[in-house]
Amino acid sequence: MTIHPEQLVGAENLVMGEPTVISKTLHPAVVDLLQYFEFGHLPEHLQAVSEPIRELAHQMAAKLEGPQLTHGLMHLLQAKDCFVRAAVPKTAS
Repeated sequence: MTIHPEQLVGAENLVMGEPTVISKTLHPAVVDLLQYFEFGHLPEHLQAVSEPIRELAHQMAAKLEGPQLTHGLMHLLQAKDCFVRAAVPKTAS
C-alpha cells in the first residue's frame, strides 16, 4: 500500500474538529513505516488498541522530521505490535 502525504492525517483541530492534513513532503522511510500503523484489517477489539497509536504516528510525522523521527516511528511500531499482541485473547493449552 502506498501512502501519499496528502492522505496522512495529523492532530485533530480542536476548534473545528477537522483533521489537519500533512502537506509537507515526507521522507520515503517515514511513508514506508506509516503504512504499518493502518488497522482496518484487524478485528474491532484490536482496532481500538491500534487506532490511537496510528494517530500518534501521523501526528509525529506531521510535526517532526529527520532520522530521529524515523527511529521513533520504528520504536512506536514495535510498541504497537506489543500492545496488539497483549490484547489478543490467550488460547487454552
